[in-house]
Amino acid sequence: MVTGSESSVNDDSVPGLVRERDCVRAAVEAGTPVLGICFGAQLLAQALGGSVSRLDEPEVGWKVLETSDEDLVNPGPWLLWHEDHVQVPPGAQVLARSDVCLAAFSAGPHLGVQFHPEVSPELLLAWIEQQRTSESADPEALQRLATGIEEHAQASSRAAARLLDRFLAGASLGGHRLENS
Repeated sequence: MVTGSESSVNDDSVPGLVRERDCVRAAVEAGTPVLGICFGAQLLAQALGGSVSRLDEPEVGWKVLETSDEDLVNPGPWLLWHEDHVQVPPGAQVLARSDVCLAAFSAGPHLGVQFHPEVSPELLLAWIEQQRTSESADPEALQRLATGIEEHAQASSRAAARLLDRFLAGASLGGHRLENS
């Protein structure tokens, strides 16, 4: 599992990024199932031959997704907090989209999600607090995020558990596509 980062996957000056990208590529080449979350999904997309580009504006907020596989990717709402857009890797299946861009994809045993299923109320509140000191912080948007976790925490946690269970079930099939598990 590769999780989020404040860094861009396209900035090779970030310490450890090249090594992390190589590690994801090696896992993919070995057939080891990879679950990529946000930044991790972007690295996974690159490892699979896709690309990542900057959005015109960051996508931040609780959003309901358009999903092609509700058993795996529940429509949400999910927390999205990213600045990049993933181009679908060759042969990958689009599983979900937001109104802005790709939100989830699978390729063989691999799953990439651009949203944050791992977010807990405590984690999100820590992220919000960290952002409050930023010059570009939007206090109203941060308050909407905080209010959203109170409203969505239980449903988000259940959907995240189902997503992880489905990923693990697909991963244990030794490379079968997630949509067939």
